[in-house]
Amino acid sequence: MAEHARRQFEDSRTTLATVKDGLRRFARSVLVEQVNGAVNKGRIEKVVTKLVGQWEWCVELQRADAQPAIYLEFGPTAAVKNERVADPIHDPDYSRVFVSLRDEERGGTSRMVQTEVRLAEVIGGLSREDGRLRDAVLSLEV
Repeated sequence: MAEHARRQFEDSRTTLATVKDGLRRFARSVLVEQVNGAVNKGRIEKVVTKLVGQWEWCVELQRADAQPAIYLEFGPTAAVKNERVADPIHDPDYSRVFVSLRDEERGGTSRMVQTEVRLAEVIGGLSREDGRLRDAVLSLEV
Protein backbone atom coordinates (compact mmCIF):
# COMPACT_ATOMS: atom_id res chain seq x y z
CA MET A 1 0.00 0.00 0.00
CA ALA A 2 2.82 2.39 0.80
CA GLU A 3 4.30 1.94 -2.68
CA HIS A 4 0.90 2.53 -4.28
CA ALA A 5 0.42 5.73 -2.25
CA ARG A 6 3.92 6.92 -3.17
CA ARG A 7 3.22 6.31 -6.86
CA GLN A 8 -0.08 8.22 -6.69
CA PHE A 9 1.66 11.13 -4.95
CA GLU A 10 4.35 11.25 -7.64
CA ASP A 11 1.73 11.03 -10.41
CA SER A 12 -0.15 13.94 -8.83
CA ARG A 13 3.00 16.07 -8.61
CA THR A 14 3.83 15.26 -12.24
CA THR A 15 0.33 16.33 -13.32
CA LEU A 16 0.53 19.58 -11.34
CA ALA A 17 3.98 20.31 -12.82
CA THR A 18 2.55 19.77 -16.32
CA VAL A 19 -0.25 22.25 -15.56
CA LYS A 20 2.27 24.79 -14.24
CA ASP A 21 4.39 24.46 -17.36
CA GLY A 22 1.32 24.84 -19.60
CA LEU A 23 0.13 27.95 -17.75
CA ARG A 24 3.61 29.48 -17.86
CA ARG A 25 3.90 28.89 -21.62
CA PHE A 26 0.40 30.23 -22.28
CA ALA A 27 1.01 33.29 -20.09
CA ARG A 28 4.30 34.13 -21.83
CA SER A 29 3.15 33.48 -25.39
CA VAL A 30 -0.50 34.61 -25.30
CA LEU A 31 -1.89 36.01 -22.03
CA VAL A 32 0.62 38.85 -21.61
CA GLU A 33 -0.23 40.14 -25.07
CA GLN A 34 -3.98 39.74 -24.49
CA VAL A 35 -3.97 41.61 -21.17
CA ASN A 36 -1.50 44.30 -22.19
CA GLY A 37 -3.59 45.00 -25.27
CA ALA A 38 -6.57 45.76 -23.04
CA VAL A 39 -5.02 47.95 -20.31
CA ASN A 40 -3.26 51.30 -20.13
CA LYS A 41 -1.94 50.94 -16.59
CA GLY A 42 -0.50 47.91 -14.81
CA ARG A 43 0.75 46.12 -17.90
CA ILE A 44 2.29 42.70 -17.29
CA GLU A 45 6.06 42.98 -17.42
CA LYS A 46 7.19 39.53 -16.34
CA VAL A 47 5.89 35.98 -15.89
CA VAL A 48 7.49 34.24 -12.89
CA THR A 49 7.22 30.64 -11.68
CA LYS A 50 10.02 30.43 -9.13
CA LEU A 51 7.76 29.87 -6.15
CA VAL A 52 8.19 26.63 -4.24
CA GLY A 53 6.61 24.76 -1.35
CA GLN A 54 3.07 25.75 -0.44
CA TRP A 55 2.98 28.35 -3.23
CA GLU A 56 4.51 26.14 -5.90
CA TRP A 57 1.35 25.69 -7.95
CA CYS A 58 1.09 29.21 -9.26
CA VAL A 59 2.25 31.47 -12.07
CA GLU A 60 2.91 35.08 -11.06
CA LEU A 61 2.20 37.97 -13.43
CA GLN A 62 4.33 40.91 -12.28
CA ARG A 63 3.00 44.30 -13.37
CA ALA A 64 4.25 47.82 -14.06
CA ASP A 65 3.15 51.10 -12.47
CA ALA A 66 3.39 49.71 -8.93
CA GLN A 67 0.26 47.62 -9.56
CA PRO A 68 -0.17 44.45 -7.47
CA ALA A 69 0.84 41.10 -8.91
CA ILE A 70 -1.74 38.74 -10.34
CA TYR A 71 -1.51 34.98 -9.81
CA LEU A 72 -2.77 32.05 -11.85
CA GLU A 73 -3.25 29.35 -9.21
CA PHE A 74 -4.39 25.76 -9.04
CA GLY A 75 -4.30 22.67 -6.86
CA PRO A 76 -3.14 23.00 -3.23
CA THR A 77 -2.06 26.64 -3.70
CA ALA A 78 -5.56 27.65 -4.81
CA ALA A 79 -7.09 25.78 -1.89
CA VAL A 80 -4.89 27.56 0.69
CA LYS A 81 -5.43 30.99 -0.89
CA ASN A 82 -9.20 30.47 -0.97
CA GLU A 83 -9.16 29.75 2.77
CA ARG A 84 -7.27 33.00 3.46
CA VAL A 85 -9.01 35.52 1.19
CA ALA A 86 -11.58 37.83 2.82
CA ASP A 87 -14.36 36.76 0.41
CA PRO A 88 -13.71 33.06 -0.31
CA ILE A 89 -15.24 31.22 -3.23
CA HIS A 90 -18.02 29.00 -1.95
CA ASP A 91 -18.00 25.45 -3.31
CA PRO A 92 -14.79 25.89 -5.35
CA ASP A 93 -13.97 23.47 -8.16
CA TYR A 94 -10.27 22.67 -7.83
CA SER A 95 -10.20 21.05 -11.25
CA ARG A 96 -10.11 24.64 -12.57
CA VAL A 97 -7.58 27.49 -12.64
CA PHE A 98 -8.07 30.38 -10.19
CA VAL A 99 -6.87 33.97 -10.57
CA SER A 100 -6.01 36.15 -7.60
CA LEU A 101 -4.80 39.68 -6.92
CA ARG A 102 -2.13 40.44 -4.34
CA ASP A 103 -3.10 42.81 -1.54
CA GLU A 104 -0.13 45.19 -1.40
CA GLU A 105 -1.29 46.99 1.76
CA ARG A 106 -1.97 44.00 4.01
CA GLY A 107 -0.12 41.24 2.18
CA GLY A 108 -1.85 38.09 1.09
CA THR A 109 -4.70 38.08 -1.40
CA SER A 110 -7.31 40.81 -1.87
CA ARG A 111 -9.52 39.09 -4.47
CA MET A 112 -9.83 35.66 -6.03
CA VAL A 113 -11.96 34.30 -8.86
CA GLN A 114 -12.51 30.83 -10.24
CA THR A 115 -12.10 30.61 -14.02
CA GLU A 116 -13.84 28.37 -16.51
CA VAL A 117 -10.47 26.92 -17.55
CA ARG A 118 -10.04 23.29 -16.50
CA LEU A 119 -6.64 21.88 -15.59
CA ALA A 120 -7.14 19.18 -18.24
CA GLU A 121 -7.52 21.92 -20.87
CA VAL A 122 -4.23 23.48 -19.78
CA ILE A 123 -2.53 20.10 -20.11
CA GLY A 124 -4.05 19.66 -23.58
CA GLY A 125 -3.01 23.19 -24.57
CA LEU A 126 -5.11 26.34 -24.69
CA SER A 127 -5.61 27.99 -28.08
CA ARG A 128 -4.29 31.47 -28.85
CA GLU A 129 -7.89 32.62 -29.28
CA ASP A 130 -8.96 31.50 -25.80
CA GLY A 131 -9.77 34.65 -23.80
CA ARG A 132 -11.07 33.10 -20.58
CA LEU A 133 -7.92 33.70 -18.53
CA ARG A 134 -7.62 37.23 -19.94
CA ASP A 135 -11.21 37.95 -18.96
CA ALA A 136 -10.62 36.61 -15.44
CA VAL A 137 -7.47 38.71 -15.03
CA LEU A 138 -9.24 41.83 -16.26
CA SER A 139 -12.20 41.18 -13.94
CA LEU A 140 -9.96 41.59 -10.86
CA GLU A 141 -9.54 45.34 -11.34
CA VAL A 142 -6.81 45.66 -13.91
